[in-house]
Amino acid sequence: MSPQVSHNRRVRIKIAAVYAQLDRLHMSQSDLARKAGLTSGYVSQVISGKRTPSPAVRQRIQDALGVDEFDELFELEVPHGA
Repeated sequence: MSPQVSHNRRVRIKIAAVYAQLDRLHMSQSDLARKAGLTSGYVSQVISGKRTPSPAVRQRIQDALGVDEFDELFELEVPHGA
C-alpha cells in the first residue's frame, strides 16, 4: 500500500531497485512497460526522473515487478529547505 503523499513532496523511483528487480525477473524496461500497460517512453521518463508517477502508475509498476511495498521501489523527495 502506498503511503500518504503530501502535495509538496514528489515521489521518485529507486533506479537501482528497479533494475535489480528487472534483472531478477529477466525483464527489460520494455517488458516492464508492456506488463504494466504503459508506454516504454513513459517508463523511461519515470526511471530517469523526468516524470513523477501517479499513485495508479506506481501500483502498476509494483504489480508488474511483483513488489508489495512502496518503499522497495519508491521514495519521497525531501523538499529544499526542509
